Amino acid sequence: MKKVFDIAQVVLSDGGAVGFLAWCIVIVAVLQGGKILGAAIGLTVQLFGKAKQLLFFPNSLPRIILILSAAGILFMFRDEIVKQSQYIEQAFISPTYIVSDTSYWATSCYETELKRHVNQAEFEIVRDSTYALAKDLGCEPLAIYEVAFSECGMNPFCVRTDGIAAGWIQFTSIGVAGHGVSLSQVKAWCLNRETRSIMALTGKYMRCAASGRNLRTSTDVYCAVFAPGKIGYSENSPLYSGWKNPEYFLNKGLDGYAIRGEKVLFLEYTRDGVLTKNDLAGALAYKKSRLLKKYL
Repeated sequence: MKKVFDIAQVVLSDGGAVGFLAWCIVIVAVLQGGKILGAAIGLTVQLFGKAKQLLFFPNSLPRIILILSAAGILFMFRDEIVKQSQYIEQAFISPTYIVSDTSYWATSCYETELKRHVNQAEFEIVRDSTYALAKDLGCEPLAIYEVAFSECGMNPFCVRTDGIAAGWIQFTSIGVAGHGVSLSQVKAWCLNRETRSIMALTGKYMRCAASGRNLRTSTDVYCAVFAPGKIGYSENSPLYSGWKNPEYFLNKGLDGYAIRGEKVLFLEYTRDGVLTKNDLAGALAYKKSRLLKKYL
């Protein structure tokens, strides 16, 4: 900026034609600036003058009655209006599309997320255990990763805030029963970052739940995690139901997802107290889409 002023001073101080032309430009610029400023002031004055015409003031009884009546009607139907606005937003304005990608890149996105929570040695233990388990279950490692991301955010040392679940697939006291450990021990493993113990228990639990059956999809894997007795049931069969059922309440965060063609929606108001495989599929598809979008 200083150089510009220095050049201007040199040009304006020129005693020849260049200097005279420079001063002509200055006069034109000043007049132009004045015209623009005057127009701006005029528009501002006009705007304030038109304020009464542009703004809707509740300054009369009919207008007050109109506002109260319209607000009252909308207030009565507020729940339905909010529901419809949520649907429109997710279905048309900001949709989440199903991503069927099972490539190495998709798997690497989950592994990148895993590395945010573990060191290299811990990562290798989790990865190798997952690949070995996937081979035994008859699924892709990605299917297990999808479930782990939903359960623990890819943090194998995660302990649920209320303390009722912990680990790679969020073991509960009921889940570990019969496997020679307690939930308190699993929490201690998480605290001490005992990766091998956590993954060994995961493998033992999942192989037992599968009982030799192939779990080809992430939905089947998820079903084995918290409802192994329902493996092989139809997509619409209830896994857990009842608002006061502890098993449903613990997993109600998976309810409310719905697949609509190529899109998946999360509409909390559609939670009906019944958790099915379709709900699981919707939840996994929604979370997968959001995660992969993060790494695009």
